[in-house]
Amino acid sequence: MAKPWFVSFDLSIESFNKIPLCLRLPNLPHHLRIKSLLEAMGNALGDFLLVDSTFCNVFQMTYAHVLVEIDVSKELPKIIKLVSPYGSWY
Repeated sequence: MAKPWFVSFDLSIESFNKIPLCLRLPNLPHHLRIKSLLEAMGNALGDFLLVDSTFCNVFQMTYAHVLVEIDVSKELPKIIKLVSPYGSWY
């Protein structure tokens, strides 16, 4: 995620392929507000880092925030399939 600064740092030769990205997942049905499913969504896009823990505890919230480290040199998936004991979703 973050790299330490050093005296000989040269931006023109450094590579920044991975960036942290906060995803906002709107209109998420209540039965999908399970941390393991949110983590699976994050891992489908990159490296899951964390989920906004208050989202899982508040019934009225209509979106989730998931922090993911994404490799911008790779293409994002067009479809993500989620599987839980309650069923599957795309």
